[in-house]
Amino acid sequence: MKTIHELIRELSSLGAVVTGHGPKHPEAPSDDLGAEIAAFLDEHGFLRRDEEYVDFLESYAGLLLTREHDFLSLSVYGFDPEIGLHLTEGEGDLLTEDGFLTFADATVSEQEGVFGPNDPLGVAFGFDATGERRPGVYRNLSGRPYEWYCEGFTEWLETLVRLRGRWI
Repeated sequence: MKTIHELIRELSSLGAVVTGHGPKHPEAPSDDLGAEIAAFLDEHGFLRRDEEYVDFLESYAGLLLTREHDFLSLSVYGFDPEIGLHLTEGEGDLLTEDGFLTFADATVSEQEGVFGPNDPLGVAFGFDATGERRPGVYRNLSGRPYEWYCEGFTEWLETLVRLRGRWI
C-alpha cells in the first residue's frame, strides 16, 4: 500500500495541487496548526478510526487540486484557510443531518478534458459520525444520500489517482 505522501505526489499528475503545512508535513512542517488539529480530532474521536486520514490532517492540513482544461476541482477540507474550506469555520454545519462529516468535495466534468452543458457535476465525500454504519468513506453524488464508497482514506486517494478525477 502506498503512503499518504506518495499518493499526494501522484495527485499532481491530475492537475495543480496545493497543500497546507501541518506539524508532520514531510518537507516543511509547521506547528501553527498543531493544537487546532489535535483539538478537532479530540472532539471528533470517530475520525481516529482512519489513521491515514489523521496522518493527512497532521501532515497537510488541507489540499486543493485544480485542472483548468475541464474545470476539475477537489477540495479536501483542513485547517489552512488559504488552501480551501476550513473544517470548523466553513459554511453550514460540520455534520450533515444524517450523520456524516463531509471532508472533501469536488466538481467533475462528465468527460475528462471536456466541459459539457451538464457540468459541473458535484460530489462530496465523508465519514459516518454515528458509528452505526460500515466504516469507510462515503460518497454523495449531486445531493443524493451518502452511499458507502471505499474502506478508508488511503483507498480513496488511490482511487482518485487511478480514476484520474472520474469520481462519479
